[in-house]
Amino acid sequence: MSYVTKVHFDHGGERLTVESGGAFNIQTGGQLLNNGVAAALVTAQAAIADLDQNISGTYVEAEVQAISDKVDAILAALRAAGIIAAS
Repeated sequence: MSYVTKVHFDHGGERLTVESGGAFNIQTGGQLLNNGVAAALVTAQAAIADLDQNISGTYVEAEVQAISDKVDAILAALRAAGIIAAS
């Protein structure tokens, strides 16, 4: 029987794998590099009011579609970042 840690280098040492339940934690001052260049990290951000809608008393199709498009963009960004799974 063999035991594999949740974070390990694959055979040959060319790839680091984080198994289910494992984590990759970058401490203060640490960096994640992509070909020697600092990779963009996802950080907390204040809300941006970019959905300026003038909603009428009764919703019209264009208003609902504009909101739907924004929600779709948010979900796509969350999926791309690996925060939520693709459905």
